[in-house]
Amino acid sequence: MIDLSRDIPMFRAVVDRFVQGEPAALLLTEFAGDDPAENLRRLEALVELMGDLGFPGAVVEATDPAFQQAVWEIRAQGLNIMMSMKGDGKPISFLEDCAVRLEDLADYTERLTRIFEKHGTYGTWYAHASVGCLHVRPVLNLKQELEVKKMRAIAEEAFAMVREYQGSHSGEHGDGLVRSEFHEAMFGSRMVRAFEEVKDAFDPQNLFNPGKIVRPPKMDDRSLFRFKPDCRPLPIDPALDWSEWGGFASATEMCNNNGACRARDPGVMCPSYRATCEGRAGA
Repeated sequence: MIDLSRDIPMFRAVVDRFVQGEPAALLLTEFAGDDPAENLRRLEALVELMGDLGFPGAVVEATDPAFQQAVWEIRAQGLNIMMSMKGDGKPISFLEDCAVRLEDLADYTERLTRIFEKHGTYGTWYAHASVGCLHVRPVLNLKQELEVKKMRAIAEEAFAMVREYQGSHSGEHGDGLVRSEFHEAMFGSRMVRAFEEVKDAFDPQNLFNPGKIVRPPKMDDRSLFRFKPDCRPLPIDPALDWSEWGGFASATEMCNNNGACRARDPGVMCPSYRATCEGRAGA
């Protein structure tokens, strides 16, 4: 995320201000309270603690409100930053918000990294380290069947590890089409049957979000994928040069569908949408 954000002009200056050198990771620590003097005292204590632990100068202090907001905005744009990765390989969300106990987080991240390496890839990481929930996305090209098989293998190994830590395979974002298949292993058959009974009582015709939570499809069912097995880009001859993005089709695939560009507020947005309230549906 640090490297990708440095490649985005609107974020580069802020990143260069609060990132020193080439760290493997950052931890954003916020002191919030009604007494500004007490917040500053706690910040000073953190600086002293890090020095005592052998990391003098490791704390970048952000006491200016505008600077604080700029730093948090980069964190808030984490998904868009991650999805700015060029090429067919993208950070894929399928074990994104597994959660483990905080004391297990370091071991979990190390072991998960080794799983990624075993399958010839790596992951992007950000978000809620303070509560043991990191947003992790392995980089895969789901246009290729081999990469789809990698996704399933990584998911099975990662979820088994989360269960070993007595964690949750969905600590924040919910189960959906991806994780619902693994509910029986996570919760047990009795609980899964209870899920089904509640679902059937409130939705006997199965109209609401079919296939999620109960009676789900396989997570690697390619009929549910954005790129189906027979997906091919349309042959077009664009007027503009899209070579930096790998071609026009690859540029359109940068859209992650979260709708951040469909905004009327200042900031990053789609100018045609602001003028017409129509147009692109992605970010």
